[in-house]
Amino acid sequence: MRLVLRATVDEFTSPDFEPLFRALSIESLQDPRLQEQIVERIYRPQFAYVEERFRSAREAGQIRQDVDLTIAFELFMAPMFYRWQSGAEPLTHDHADAVVDLVMRALAP
Repeated sequence: MRLVLRATVDEFTSPDFEPLFRALSIESLQDPRLQEQIVERIYRPQFAYVEERFRSAREAGQIRQDVDLTIAFELFMAPMFYRWQSGAEPLTHDHADAVVDLVMRALAP
């Protein structure tokens, strides 16, 4: 997850990516069809990749058996979106690492 969140930081702060993603975010709030396409083409594939890793971690005893994998994913991603969207604090690799450390403690058996 550390690599996933660091890559998320890199995308969100990239001058090539950020303006497009901000525009898509705004448009998707007003266009349910666009929102559905973004979810299906971007978010669901990303979650499928992470969900497989979570399942492996659960089987290996690295996370609790009762963890809802969707909520676990949201625990990692929501702080990234919040910082990116609000601009209240910088979105950095250090922040991503701190989120991973905190969430992993919360998910630990």
